[in-house]
Amino acid sequence: MKFALTLWFFFASAAPTPSVPAPASATSLPALKPPGRVVVAGLVVKSKVAPVVVEHEILAPIADELIQLGAKYALDAVTNEVRVESASGEVVTMTLGEPAVTRDGITQRLAAAPMLKEGVLLLPVMQLAGLLGAHARIDSFGTLWLNPTLIEVRVEAKADEAEVRIVLSSPVKYRVGTLTNPDRIYVDIEHSALRTAPGEVWKSDMGGVGKVRVGQFSLSPDACRVVIDLAQPWKFEIKSAEVASEIILRVASVIEPPTAVAPTGTELKGVKVVVDAGHGGHDAGATSPNGHHEKHLNLDLARRLAAYLSSTGATVLMTRSDDYYLSLADRCRFANQNGAHVFVSVHVNSWPKPNGRHGTEIFYTHAASLPLAKAIHARMISMLGRRDGGLRKRELYVTNHTVMPSTLTETAYLNHAEEEKLLLDPNFRELAAQAIALGVVDYARERLIKKLATPAAAAETKSGRVGLSERK
Repeated sequence: MKFALTLWFFFASAAPTPSVPAPASATSLPALKPPGRVVVAGLVVKSKVAPVVVEHEILAPIADELIQLGAKYALDAVTNEVRVESASGEVVTMTLGEPAVTRDGITQRLAAAPMLKEGVLLLPVMQLAGLLGAHARIDSFGTLWLNPTLIEVRVEAKADEAEVRIVLSSPVKYRVGTLTNPDRIYVDIEHSALRTAPGEVWKSDMGGVGKVRVGQFSLSPDACRVVIDLAQPWKFEIKSAEVASEIILRVASVIEPPTAVAPTGTELKGVKVVVDAGHGGHDAGATSPNGHHEKHLNLDLARRLAAYLSSTGATVLMTRSDDYYLSLADRCRFANQNGAHVFVSVHVNSWPKPNGRHGTEIFYTHAASLPLAKAIHARMISMLGRRDGGLRKRELYVTNHTVMPSTLTETAYLNHAEEEKLLLDPNFRELAAQAIALGVVDYARERLIKKLATPAAAAETKSGRVGLSERK
């Protein structure tokens, strides 16, 4: 069963109930000038009657344009009642000439009463905007903008997929796209405004979706942007209409099996790899309910990995080749002083509660290590067939203090009954070692082999500074 996490972050209620104060005195607020232009959700209001200012409120001819906010109005010529229904179905009522508004049976005072001028209905924009869940503002050029608002973002994330719901006060147009370096998906929402401070609204380390951020992307015209930061390449599917008050994106992993090209016996000649068997000696690492220690499995995996890499022509150095303790600092110092091009730390995982989690996870720290981590992650997920636990950026000591591209692999969970059986199977460990090795080969083909053929790279390798330039 997949472990799912659901968090909701609310910006404002769909139909907020504002606290409407009595009109302020003329000395407490700066003088408000009638706007020279009124724009409702991107539509410029055209009327024979210009907006007017009454008691620090703007009365504007926006009745017909309320449809842009998903609202509609009706004026009763007999009772002079103005009825406005919001996109969410809530109704507010006012009466011409009376500075009061009623919603849900509660009557509040208005700063200025709705009025008819030359047969044109003028409505109190600033207070009505709040009642409809919209946002009104006047810019420095004297334009009054009245827009829908971004109310909330809901995220339901699993290891290999996520659903992001962006809820707005009324239907809007939007555009979805992707950006790289780092990978992310963005949603630009036309003619919209935030009802909260911009920034991060959701974060997780469960899988490919790292965090979700919101911001006021532009002003005049107003537009919001929602950014979904990805830890690995993901595809997305839009599950809502082109104009919608709820934008739904389903995001899923696009990890594809790498091309199965077997390395030759000399292909990685000149590439120096440090293989680090995690834990050792008095540091046993994780222990399964059946008493199996992580340190022994790590060493076996590391030996198999070293043998496979050596068969490709690579120079392989192991931080430990037997069951003894080595500090994290010593492991990093060993790799740095030997001028390694690649550092791979081999581990198996555990969870506080047995059988609580399962799957394969890959960790890295610096951006220069991401291509290596991606290559190994793709091979392991494709070849081992375990749950994709994600490609994760973490401040781990050995991946943070090595100067070359480095990664830490967690093949499977030792305290998960099914995966413990797999880890105790030498055939599975051999497959895991081959998957890690092929990831290193894929990375070397793409990033190292041609680079190492240059004289400058050879000199850098001899100086022991390889990888430093990538970390800058």
